[in-house]
Amino acid sequence: MRVFFTDHARARMVLRKVSVGMVRLALTTPDKSDIGRQGKLIVFRKFIGKGTIKVVYLKVKDKFLIISVIWHHKE
Repeated sequence: MRVFFTDHARARMVLRKVSVGMVRLALTTPDKSDIGRQGKLIVFRKFIGKGTIKVVYLKVKDKFLIISVIWHHKE
């Protein structure tokens, strides 16, 4: 799986203390998935003791472009 991050996504990950590994886990084993505005894909993944992250991305063939990462529910 090839994963690319926008500058916005990287900045949000640093600000929110979300690692690349957490994003990869959310993409490969999401707890829930959805479709957002303009066809953007969304996955949610819970991390025990931390909360649930929401990853907004686009997928083209085998490439994932991460647009944003948000704490959806923080513990």
